[in-house]
This record gives sequence, structure tokens and C-alpha cells, in this order.
Amino acid sequence: MKKLAFVLSTLAIGTVTASAADLAPRYTKAPPAPIAVFSWTGCYIGGDVGGGSQRQSASEFTIPVGFGAAPTAVKQDSTAVMGGAYLGCNYQFGSNWVVGIEGDWTATDLKNSATAPNLFLNGLPVGSGGVSYNERVNWLASVRGRLGYAIAPTFLLYVTGGAAWANSDFSGVDAYRGGCPNCSVTGSFNHTATGWVAGGGVEWAPWNNNWIVRAEGLYYSFDGVSAFGTQQGTLAPSTTSWTWGRNEIVEGRVGLSYKFGGPVIARY
Repeated sequence: MKKLAFVLSTLAIGTVTASAADLAPRYTKAPPAPIAVFSWTGCYIGGDVGGGSQRQSASEFTIPVGFGAAPTAVKQDSTAVMGGAYLGCNYQFGSNWVVGIEGDWTATDLKNSATAPNLFLNGLPVGSGGVSYNERVNWLASVRGRLGYAIAPTFLLYVTGGAAWANSDFSGVDAYRGGCPNCSVTGSFNHTATGWVAGGGVEWAPWNNNWIVRAEGLYYSFDGVSAFGTQQGTLAPSTTSWTWGRNEIVEGRVGLSYKFGGPVIARY
């Protein structure tokens, strides 16, 4: 009986110990917390400010040439503050590559005027009068593709290029001997030129969130424009042909944009 009681008590203690072990909490290593990884994928809207310079040639001549006025030609250069807004969308692929499309509109205060002496066909000065050219670029717009490479998760280098438009006001006056009303004028007219733009820049998300700062440089090239000026105050039948050549504009600017859509959450 004593042996039987010993065996039964041993079995009971083992059963209680096993049950207690089953009821004890099991401690395991917690999985690492997911990490937020910045992504350039998404659409954005922003504003920019900067400065630009313009270079353009202009010329005019009187028809018929026998009227006695020699052709003239000038160079026009100007600089001004520029600023506007932009919006676009990006898609990040292959870990570091980013492709996108962007449109922008920029207001400018690029304006210039140039003068030239009025000469006879033989090169001698008329002695009075003169030729003046005036232009003002009101705004620029573009639609561009973008290709970039993220050298760090929040730092992007990119190139960009596409179609561009420039809206400008023009006027010209060719004052003959004695000046106006003995002159030919274009009147003031407005023209929107087409062209192209190319450039590049850097973008940075310094706070690792939706706000992105950028620095960008762009080169624009636009088609020229021609117009005819009607003669006033003289009986001689003549017309003045005015031409503003290819318009080249260089712009440097900085911007701040907000990207819609948050960072990508890495999953384990």
C-alpha cells in the first residue's frame, strides 16, 4: 500500500506541474516595427520664384527699298524676376528611377526696348527720326516630361524637357525725316509663340514627408514673329516689314510643392 500511495502521489505532482507549465505565458521575440520608406510616386502641386534673362534680335526694312530708308537691326536683352505655379505626377520604379510629367505657368516682367538710327540706303544718316523696337514677355507655359534618379530616398536628380509657349506684346516705330506723322508703325500687337524647353534640377524632401523643395534651371527657345507697319503722313507708297527673331530665355528658380500620398510602409 505504501508503494502504491507513493506512485499515485508522484503521478499527481507530475500532472500538476505539466498543467502549470501549459498555463504559463510563452514569451517570444516581437517582430520589428514596420519602417516608413519615402516614395516619389504621386501627384503634386507647388509654386516657384526666380529670375530670368532674355536674348533676341530684331530687324525692319521698308518696301519698296527705293523709298530711301536703309534696313536696321538690333539686339534686345533683358532680365527680370519670374514666378508661378506648377503641378505634375511622378512614378518611381526600379527602386531609384523616377519618371513623370509636369505642367507650369510663369508670370514674367521681361521687357526691353532698342533703338537704331534712321539711315539712307547709302548709309548716310537721315539727320532726324529713328527706329524703336519694344517687346514685353507676359507669361511662359510648358508641358514637360521628367526623368530622375534618387541618389538617396529623399533626394532626386532629374532632367526635363518638352513643349513651351510665350505670350508677348510687340510694337515698333520707324520715324522718317521729320519724324511722325511721317513714320511707319506696327501698332501694338500680341502674339503667343511656340517653342521648346529643356533643363534639370534637384528635389529634396527634407522632412521625409509630403513637402518637397526644389532648385531648377530651364532654357527656353521660341519661334520669332513678323508684322507689317503701315506708313503714315506721306504720299510715297511704302510698308515696313518688322521681324523679331528667335527668342531665347534662361530661367533659374526655387520652388516648394506638396505631394499627395504618404510614404510607403515597408512590410516584413
